[in-house]
Amino acid sequence: MTELSSYAFSALREGEFTLYRGLGDGLDPILLVAPVVEHPPLDALKRLEHEYALRTELDRGWATRPLTLTRRHNRATLVLEDPGGEPLDRLLGGPVDVTQFLSIAIPLAAALGRMHARGLIHKDIKPANVLVDLASGGVWLTGFGIASRVPREHQEPGPPDVIAGTLAYMAPEQTGRMNRSIDSRSDLYALGVTFYEMLTGELPFTLARGELQRGQVVLHADLFAGNRAFGDRVQLQQVMLDLIRNGIDAMSAVTDRPRVLAISTEFAEPGAVLVAVPDAGAGLDPATAERIFDPFFTTKANGMGMGLSICRSIIEAHGGRLWASPHRPYGTIFRFTVPIADRSHDLLPSHRETNS
Repeated sequence: MTELSSYAFSALREGEFTLYRGLGDGLDPILLVAPVVEHPPLDALKRLEHEYALRTELDRGWATRPLTLTRRHNRATLVLEDPGGEPLDRLLGGPVDVTQFLSIAIPLAAALGRMHARGLIHKDIKPANVLVDLASGGVWLTGFGIASRVPREHQEPGPPDVIAGTLAYMAPEQTGRMNRSIDSRSDLYALGVTFYEMLTGELPFTLARGELQRGQVVLHADLFAGNRAFGDRVQLQQVMLDLIRNGIDAMSAVTDRPRVLAISTEFAEPGAVLVAVPDAGAGLDPATAERIFDPFFTTKANGMGMGLSICRSIIEAHGGRLWASPHRPYGTIFRFTVPIADRSHDLLPSHRETNS
């Protein structure tokens, strides 16, 4: 191929790896992926080598295909075909309108389906690994450094700093902390998180203490100090944060009583802990109570109906249950169960505290 010195490069994305676009007079455009540091860890180099090894299994109709693995500026560099477009994360400055969302989401889902039909699991689907050309409607997947050729695999547990992938988009089984294999559904989980971010302008489950303060909500926690809940810490925290946010929203119009949100834990059936999150809002409408966990169903004016659906998927993936019922005299109580295990690195909080 043409010498890289004939191209002018500009950065499209930065992070552990920098993604560059190369343009030159009379030359086909290319993409470069190179580590940010001159001497990256061995696993980073292996990811470049792995992506290059997949070149014959990637189709230019839905993926950025590797051309060669070389060195540039004393760094290992993967050279890719450039189909055009921009990384999706650069287009997400806030919520995307529904028309534009559909113009991206439909071909993105199709690209994922074509990848799975080739027997590949990506394992790192996120906006930064999607190229979008708004003019042509083209969508391409990139970032295949940890992709798997096998239809099903088991991930061994490890600390968050060595887990391959991106935790905010990662399905629970990818952490290795639950008895479930990784398969194509792991990519679908990450796709759902990506869609949520496109539609709302933020990741699911993000919560700032300021939301409690702005909503004038007092949060009480009454947590037992017995055995700990076993599961993926990040995913279970995401469930808790979404239920807290849901309670804040439910009490936004309350003016005649304190806005109190409570979290409590207790032993449930053998081998499980029960977590309860009651609020003091208006309560459930019996006509819609059975549908609140359905994907895309929402009772909120600006809701997208994804949060509770994802929460239930996480809890069920951990072998537990999540449900809601009326709370007397006011509001709704959400409950979920998760297994108990004596593992010090997979914890729910185990102390008694009150926050406001």
